[in-house]
Amino acid sequence: MNCGFCGLDFELEQAEQVCGSCPIARGCHLVRCPHCGYEMPPESKMLGKLRKLRQQFAGGGNSITSQAELTERGSETISSLHEMLPGQAGEIASLVMEDAKALQKLLAMNLMPGVPISLLRRSPSFVLESGFSQFAVDEEIAKLIQVRIAPVPRSGMN
Repeated sequence: MNCGFCGLDFELEQAEQVCGSCPIARGCHLVRCPHCGYEMPPESKMLGKLRKLRQQFAGGGNSITSQAELTERGSETISSLHEMLPGQAGEIASLVMEDAKALQKLLAMNLMPGVPISLLRRSPSFVLESGFSQFAVDEEIAKLIQVRIAPVPRSGMN
């Protein structure tokens, strides 16, 4: 959780320890910040999931940090959405986000790792398609979406 008053990030268990000394702790549905004592309603489950996803992607475990270079891994190519050409398709490999609001926007559009996408247009904004939906993102966001490019089928001779 995040305290709306002092900004401290804390776990619910820490708040329960602070509330243990309160005489109405059993009937109270508020969460108390262990640092400043500010009481607030509990975090929604959806916000908690978004926070965990943000921490997972911000950790850099699966993130590609080099925006300019293409990374070859066996037969797959990983590139930023910004480097793709219209008509190319693939699936989102990772999101390199430090801005929580940008990450929340992408997750609200169901754009997360493993989701197949195709780039329709690059100008005036990047228009991509996922399933039956089309989304427009600006250049800065497009640089932060890493895509595993689908291999182009070869028309070989028999």
